[in-house]
Amino acid sequence: MTPSQFEKLVRDERKGLLGYACYRLGNPDDAEDVVQDVLVQFHQQVNERNVEIRRPQAWLYRTLANLCISRLRESERIPIVPLDGQPEPVTSE
Repeated sequence: MTPSQFEKLVRDERKGLLGYACYRLGNPDDAEDVVQDVLVQFHQQVNERNVEIRRPQAWLYRTLANLCISRLRESERIPIVPLDGQPEPVTSE
């Protein structure tokens, strides 16, 4: 995929991807982050790993849905409160 083709894809799909991510996550800042991650992953797949993606729009939305689910799971982690009442710090694994 040429740089101009990638730019066109981003222009055409970014607004829809942001809308979907915002709907799923309920937070515009998180949506921006996840959409950027999806676009970076797409670029890496196509340009660095030379993977042929036949249906780019489907790939983008499927990957976005998966990243949104992962983001929601991470945000739902509840810190463990031991019996002494002092919460343990939440660490990302």
